[in-house]
Formats: sequence, structure tokens, C-alpha cells
Amino acid sequence: MEQLPSPHDKANILANFDPTLYSPLLAPTINPATGNFNPGQSVGGFNLVPTTYANGIIFPKGAACATAQTYSSQVQCSPFGSTIDPTYNANFAPRIGFAYNPDGRGVTSIRGGFGIFYDRVLNGIFEQSAFYDPPEVQTDTINNTTFDDATGGSSVTSLGPNMMWTTGPPLQGPELRRLQPHRRTPASSHHHCFSGLRGSQARHLIGEFDMNQPTLASRLAKPGNVDVNALRPYAGYSYFDTKATTFTSNYNSLQIALQHRSSKGLTVGAAYTWAKSLTTNSVDRAGGLNGNTQYGTTDSYNMKMDYGPSGFNHRRRSLSTTSTTCPSSRSSMAPRACCWVAGSFQASPRCSPAHPSMCSGNRSVCLPHNCERTFGRTVRPGEISAKPGLRGLGIALPIAISPLVRTR
Repeated sequence: MEQLPSPHDKANILANFDPTLYSPLLAPTINPATGNFNPGQSVGGFNLVPTTYANGIIFPKGAACATAQTYSSQVQCSPFGSTIDPTYNANFAPRIGFAYNPDGRGVTSIRGGFGIFYDRVLNGIFEQSAFYDPPEVQTDTINNTTFDDATGGSSVTSLGPNMMWTTGPPLQGPELRRLQPHRRTPASSHHHCFSGLRGSQARHLIGEFDMNQPTLASRLAKPGNVDVNALRPYAGYSYFDTKATTFTSNYNSLQIALQHRSSKGLTVGAAYTWAKSLTTNSVDRAGGLNGNTQYGTTDSYNMKMDYGPSGFNHRRRSLSTTSTTCPSSRSSMAPRACCWVAGSFQASPRCSPAHPSMCSGNRSVCLPHNCERTFGRTVRPGEISAKPGLRGLGIALPIAISPLVRTR
């Protein structure tokens, strides 16, 4: 059970943008050529300038909101009370698993499971607004001066709309649903075959989009050299770096493995996975992934348009392993020899010097006189169940409930 409430900040500088509280009647007019505020505007005696423009911006009720309103009378207190986000409680996470031994001898097993799991988003997602959003973040421009005399020049009021860092629509806990049935059966006393399917469905994933993106219709209605800031739905602001849990992903794979166990304690294995990973957004923010630059959503009004192979999609992957149980011996040569035998290597078709992340390998370290502890208990050839001879079906039904997951 985990509690992840909406964050509080001791400095009272957390803020957010609530679209339901934004009023077009309080918005400035924007110069279509420059994208800046037209100078000399006011609404109800309030001067409309970017440094104090706070239409739709909310602060937590109490001291935080009162302080922010001293900078701009447009600031509104959060409808969510002492936080800037609503609370999401519907986080029911049931899990079920089964194991079936059809032959009753502990040789062949059919197993599977299904579960729902929840994650959380980074605290920094909420905290970044303190470094971007007005009215508590303001920028002064001073011309014709030096750093030694910063106030000696002429101050200029910027009329360029501010970028906003926001969270929402209301954030939910990222959710993962996973299903993985598989079968394990021996081909002989020393050879085993594993096959299975694995699928997962992720919803409410965190990602980035521009909540203030102009619609295609608004651009078509005003062709030519009209600045993008003059077309935005929330006039008076520029790009919204919005983080929201509105993205999805799906993963499906077929996994096959073969294993040979010798009577001398040596185990050799090989595995192959064919998989596909599809998503509407590969990253939680714009940046690099596997050497490629990933961007936010292309169309904020149709996020499914970006649905396709993820930036970490690997269609085929192979793996080979070797391991052994070292004999208990006071001679240092025996464990040393074992260590050179045990190891693994895996690769995908993209494995090359240009893509080193697609290749990996390791070799086990076996300490003298502790080899069996390092490599684990020797498994008898053909053993699957700890209690062979038990025929039937076993079911496990653990349930996890997370009553309070971080929102927005």
C-alpha cells in the first residue's frame, strides 16, 4: 500500500495552469506579425503585460495564493485546496497466477499470470513550474549597460508571451497490465524446452505535449506570415511544456528457450525472443533515447497519430548462457576454471560497434570455497517442481491497493 499525495512546497512557489479558469475576456490582443502583446492594453484597470499576466494560473490556497496575488491580481487560488492538483484514488491492482503439472511427476509445467501494477511520476515534473511560470518568475531586460553597473542602463518591458510549464489534465498513476503464460517441458533427461507469450498493456504514461498548440483550422483560416502566438487558444502565452499521463504503449513477445544440463554440473542454454513494442510516446520528455532525438507529441489534438514502434523497440533478440556448479575443493584451480566457463552473451540484429547498447556479455565471478553458494543449488536433471508427484492446479491471488497516487 502506497500513498503518493499531490506535492507541497515549503517555499509556496508551486503553480499550475487550470484551463477551466482561463477567461478569453481577460486575454490580451496579440500582434499577428510579431506574436507579442500589443502595447498599452488593460482590462478593468489591470495592465496586460507578460510579467504579471496570470490568466488561468493557480496557486495553493493560503499563504502561497495570497503572496502570488500581490504580484498579479489575475492569480486564482487552487480549486483543489492546498495542492495544485486533484487527487486520484482509483488504483486497484489485482494479480493472479497459476501453475499446472499435467503429468504429475514434476517434469512438465504450464504456468501463467496476470497482474495490474502502478507507478509514480517524478517530483520534478511538478517542481519545474517554479522556474518558468509568471507572475513569480519575471525577466527584466536592461540595455546599454555593463555587468558592473547592471541598473545603469535603460529598462525595457518585454512584450513577448511567456512559455509555461504545466501538468495536466489531471494526472493518474501510470498503469501496467501484464499477461505471461508459458510452458516448460523436457525433451529428454538432459534437454529442456521453454516457450511462452508475454504481453503488457500500459496506460496513463507520462509524456510531453503542447497544451497551447494552435489547431490546424486556425492556421488554415489565417494563412501567410501570421505568428504562431497569435493563433494559440490561450492567448497571452506561448508554448506550453505540459506533462500529462495521456500516453499508451503495448508490448507483445514470443519467447523460446532451450537448455542442456549435463551430469557434470554444466548447463548450456540458448534463448530467442521475437517482440514488438508500440507506443504513442517513447519518452517522458523531449530528449535523447538510444542515440536518437525524441520529441513531444506531433498533434496535441490527436496523440494516437504518433502510435508506432517505440524508440526502444527490438524485434529480435538472442541470448546464450553457460553456467556450472563448481566442486568444493581446496585447490584454487577448480573454481578458477569454473569461472572461465560460466558466462553469457546476448545480442540483437543491430549489435555492432555503432550500436554497442545492443550487445552485452558477462562472466560470473566464483570465489574459492564458495562456488556452490555463488552459483546456487545443483538442480537435478528433469526437475521442475520442488515436490514432484503433486498433480493439479495451484492458484495465487495477491491483491494490492494503492489508495492515493500522485496526481498532476
